Amino acid sequence: IGAAYLSCEFDSRAHRRMLFMMMFICVAAAMPAASIFAVIAKRRESAQPTKLEQRHASFKKRLLASNPTAGPSERGPSRAVTVGKLLDLFEGFQDFIQARTAYYLVPNVIVPLTKSGRISYAELAGPSSLDYFISHFWGTSFAHFVETVQKHAECAGSEDWRSLAYWICFISNNQWRVEEEVGNGDWRKSSFYLALQDKGCKATCM
Repeated sequence: IGAAYLSCEFDSRAHRRMLFMMMFICVAAAMPAASIFAVIAKRRESAQPTKLEQRHASFKKRLLASNPTAGPSERGPSRAVTVGKLLDLFEGFQDFIQARTAYYLVPNVIVPLTKSGRISYAELAGPSSLDYFISHFWGTSFAHFVETVQKHAECAGSEDWRSLAYWICFISNNQWRVEEEVGNGDWRKSSFYLALQDKGCKATCM
């Protein structure tokens, strides 16, 4: 390149062509390195936990601090969750959930929180024996759902309404073992039937 450059240094058009060729070669040589650096930077960025993942970690730490023996329990009536724990869940992720429904809550909050233990959210937070069974639509705003449960608990006649326990399918069922939760094809063995038939169930809320 240097010899060619000297031989045509007085030819302006040849000079421009040679400069262009030199620039092209330099750029072409730099492109693979730039691509490698871009891939490395992208991987580093993807390795950083998102804000939601950071919230998962901090919230789960709190749950395990209050329920250090979190683990599998018998499905059915013993896997209800108190109103207080339901409120804690909503308040812990309210800025992410906003007006969204259980269709957002389950894959983005419940499943990540219970992933390591493959248990239900009730088992992670600390299950209770049910007072009420809830039949509901997943497409309802979770904020509205929580507000409705709270109002029912407040009107149920208990001064300590936060301790009332409700059986809620996406919280009481193990989302990692859904087939087992529905009785493996036998509805009489499903967690829904077991909870509804329990003598401790005072009523079904709809």
